Amino acid sequence: METENGVKEYLIQGFLHHANGDFDQEIAACTQAVQLDPDDADLYVFRGSAYMSKGDYDMAIADIETALRLDPGNDKVKHLKEIILCQ
Repeated sequence: METENGVKEYLIQGFLHHANGDFDQEIAACTQAVQLDPDDADLYVFRGSAYMSKGDYDMAIADIETALRLDPGNDKVKHLKEIILCQ
């Protein structure tokens, strides 16, 4: 339960940083969440989206591909990957 609460706290921090346009801090918060729960595909999607917002498409793709390895049937993640590849 402590891990779940920690992940939520880092995600909240990440969303707040995103709202302020501070993508580096958003990425740092998402990275902390990933370290707590490295098997959660959604965490890689959140961090990949932050990398995409920052314009770091290589890192975005790396996280999206990790998310797809963890959750290969996720059509939304597949679509996000296509969007990133078009950048």
